[in-house]
Amino acid sequence: MQNLIKDLEPKDIAFINNIPLSSYTTFRIGGPARLCVSADNSDLLHQILYIATKYNAPFFVLGKGSNILVSDDGFDGLVIFNNATTWKVLNESKNILPDKIKIEKRFDRPNISIFSSNK
Repeated sequence: MQNLIKDLEPKDIAFINNIPLSSYTTFRIGGPARLCVSADNSDLLHQILYIATKYNAPFFVLGKGSNILVSDDGFDGLVIFNNATTWKVLNESKNILPDKIKIEKRFDRPNISIFSSNK
């Protein structure tokens, strides 16, 4: 984990040690994660995942924290909070309506429904 931390620091990726995961789950249970980072966009998420896999570090990507139970022993690895909220239209065929809409994991579905119905 120390090598992973050394790679995060020069990229200005903020991290926190030993944060209780109970604060981030809907059931409010769970012990500490050894290391936590927050990814606010898909590019940052990609950078963090690259660094974690480079060192074979155990990692877990956490969205809104529902439908998950965390042991009271916590997680001895890297927890990546996926806080990405952006989306973009991918219009590969140049049609009036988009072919695809790329949504980062944490984007709320009602908002994309409003967007889709307005097109």
